[in-house]
Amino acid sequence: MIDLRMLRDRWSEEGARSIFAALVTHCVRFVYPSAQAVRPDPGDEGLDTFVGEFDDELHVYQAKYFADGIGAAQKSQIRASWRSCTGSKRFKKIASWTLCVPIELSVDEHTWWQGWRKKQANAYGCQIELWGLSRFQGFSCQPTLTEIFNHALERGRTHATTDEVVSGMRGAAGPRALKRLPTEDHLVAALFVKKLEAAGWLKHRAARTAFYNFELLRTAVEQGGSVTEQAALVDMRERVYGLWEHAYNEANPNGLGRALVAEVEKRVRSEHNASLKCSLPAGEVHKIGAVHDWADLCQAGWTLDFEAFSRESAES
Repeated sequence: MIDLRMLRDRWSEEGARSIFAALVTHCVRFVYPSAQAVRPDPGDEGLDTFVGEFDDELHVYQAKYFADGIGAAQKSQIRASWRSCTGSKRFKKIASWTLCVPIELSVDEHTWWQGWRKKQANAYGCQIELWGLSRFQGFSCQPTLTEIFNHALERGRTHATTDEVVSGMRGAAGPRALKRLPTEDHLVAALFVKKLEAAGWLKHRAARTAFYNFELLRTAVEQGGSVTEQAALVDMRERVYGLWEHAYNEANPNGLGRALVAEVEKRVRSEHNASLKCSLPAGEVHKIGAVHDWADLCQAGWTLDFEAFSRESAES
């Protein structure tokens, strides 16, 4: 079991808010890989994490680190965030709005919340939900999120600053640390290359070049980038993964192999300045390289048995 009030004890009130917001983003992304976070800013218009497009339906997740309950001041903050979001002219339609808090509500707090939620839902035609502690306890048991919660709660770890623990949380969801850039010999024998060959993609110099360029970008950001740049890298990787996953599910079982490799590259190029647009100096080649990086991490592939192929390769 987890106690998210511990965030405040270890990182201060302000630090806990930042870390809790990052946790919310990871949990939303676990359900919706295309979810994106918003940098804290006076003009964030009530967004912390969102799914969708501003000119279409938008699903909003608002993180509020209310560790001591929901009193008059907290209710006022909830109303203000709701007004900022629903009153914004940027958003065409708010399809759902979810309040995320690190505690379970009391009976009195649930009574207020249910009354307020019903009134706003009826007035705006918007689905309004609550994520409390039990929801996050469930997420913390998921294998892909356990390490992220460990970083946040400092279980078995130590961190010097809030920025460091937030960076650690991002790193836990991202690729493994690269101490040295790969050599040409390593690339020829890399797992992502073996997966390409298994798919019948026998000429892969361009793929190796893309992978290498992504590794250059990733190493530069992870070793010397700001927290904002590191967050942008994680976000871009997750959106690239979502593109591959969608194409894989569409193709399975008849359109895998060479056809899938070509289709994913085509989609990456098409979405480079659209859904894959990011603030980093990342070109099409970096984003194609990110796809191969996921394959090298045994989380993506081109054949029906790519996961089994990964295990066999690791054991050989």
